[in-house]
Amino acid sequence: MNLPSLVCGVTAALLASSLAQAQAATQQQPLGPWNQAAQGYQRVAELPFPAYAAWAPLADGSRLVFDGRALVRTNGVWTATVASYASFVFPSFVVTDGATAWVGESTNGGLKSIDLNTGLVRAMNTLVFNYDAVLLDARTLLVSAAPCGFNCGSDLYQLDLVTHQLSLRGHVAGPSGPLARDRAGNVWYGQNSPLYPAPPASSRLLRWSAAQVQGSAQLSDNNATVVQAQLDGVADLAVDLEGGLVLVSQSRLGKESEIIALDLAGQWQGYVARGTPWFSGLALFDSAGPGSFHAWSGAGTQLWCVASEFVWGGPDKLLAFEPRRAVAHTTGSGMPGLVTWSVSGAPAQGSWTLLAAPRQLWSGSESVWRWSDAPFTSAIAPSAWTRIAKGGIDSLGNASCAWQSPGPHLALQGLLRTRDGRSVGTTTVSFD
Repeated sequence: MNLPSLVCGVTAALLASSLAQAQAATQQQPLGPWNQAAQGYQRVAELPFPAYAAWAPLADGSRLVFDGRALVRTNGVWTATVASYASFVFPSFVVTDGATAWVGESTNGGLKSIDLNTGLVRAMNTLVFNYDAVLLDARTLLVSAAPCGFNCGSDLYQLDLVTHQLSLRGHVAGPSGPLARDRAGNVWYGQNSPLYPAPPASSRLLRWSAAQVQGSAQLSDNNATVVQAQLDGVADLAVDLEGGLVLVSQSRLGKESEIIALDLAGQWQGYVARGTPWFSGLALFDSAGPGSFHAWSGAGTQLWCVASEFVWGGPDKLLAFEPRRAVAHTTGSGMPGLVTWSVSGAPAQGSWTLLAAPRQLWSGSESVWRWSDAPFTSAIAPSAWTRIAKGGIDSLGNASCAWQSPGPHLALQGLLRTRDGRSVGTTTVSFD
């Protein structure tokens, strides 16, 4: 490829100066209103939600909501009752495969299955103080519960969905915690302190491998991998294996709570949202096939969560967040002469690397690749790009680069890094 010689004018301060001023990601400033997203994300939905309800997303974009009196199916425009309960119970969880919902409640410890087509409700078993559950396979549900009561740890039970038999699968210290299962079959667990109020940084993120889950040995905090050992009040989890992220709700009653992003090794990646509600009910929804929730990736995945204002008495809400995508523009393209590439909505005080490839390689249909261990959203594989310039991003997330072009008709994308040097994704494409 015969590339032009570049002379770049960057609207940011010099890259070296920006990096010198960078602070650790944990020092980010508060975000203000509770429904405001952090840098790299945007809030795309805010819907009313029943108090104390549990829910689960369905593949068509609708959702199942169990408010303790009925299981309903809704998309926000229409609502249909699937099944009703005779009297109110406190919901624990809803898990579904799209044809059946498995519902837990903690008033009586009931575990029930509900046929989504017929509404037929079947009582399966009773597990006192059941809390959360994940589907391990077509026949098995893994449930966290504290049947022995308070201050005696929490049990993990397997529920056979055919025979309805419960079998003890493990025991962990602390109160019952949230469960998540990733696409590879690993099970993640949020372990909280038995003390109240819990001391700061006393919660842990644990993981059992798919082999351990499928094996016969009892699961415990002794044989789990400790992914992160200094968390605050883990209320819920969601795992984005494609994006290499674990989303964790650190909820503090009456104080500021947050949803944070960790990589799969437990390293800090940034905030998603912060505020005073209790964030729970985290669920990832792929709006465009398996994607990524990595900040700035814009890769077709949304994170839905429940925001509950227990202390201030506000109504519960169902919120949806998705990654932003930094937008690139090219002016003066297609003809010999001065061409300017610019980007907006990029990581403030971060950096960019401008990539070029023959325009004819751009198919128009983007995929999520990996580059520098971060999502690379593009219609061209990373190996086909050539680095042609780099520079810094200003405090508003803007940057630009200008050169004298002979009119080579290139596809252009920017590879973005945060101010502490982490690769986070690509800009939209523009053309010269």
